[in-house]
Amino acid sequence: MGTRHLVAVFKDGHYHVAQYGQWDGYPEGCGLMILRLLHRLQEEKRELELQAALYRCHFADTEELADLDEEFHAQMKRLDAACQAASPSENAKTCSESYAAKGSLTHMSRDTSYQILDVLLARTGEEDEEAAL
Repeated sequence: MGTRHLVAVFKDGHYHVAQYGQWDGYPEGCGLMILRLLHRLQEEKRELELQAALYRCHFADTEELADLDEEFHAQMKRLDAACQAASPSENAKTCSESYAAKGSLTHMSRDTSYQILDVLLARTGEEDEEAAL
């Protein structure tokens, strides 16, 4: 169900994350999934990883947003071309796999929602540079 919401992380007097979500924004949906994620991190003793990832985040400025928008449109154009080039029997599979992946711009999708925390954790070991959200 389309229940719009905002997943925000406020720590030490600052917002570190503000992620829009389109689906299941009620407490029994998104709220429960956030609780499960935090519980899992606690069990795995990975809370500090999430904290470190939060401190590397910053909100994208106008120039970064323009670059992300350009990258998104280029990526979607490539995905559309791949879908159109596929034979009819391969088309559905190719398109669904391509759109499901969405590449490096997952954090810009309305479908990401609470999973932005998983995106941040996945970037923890990859790079020391800040992540623009």
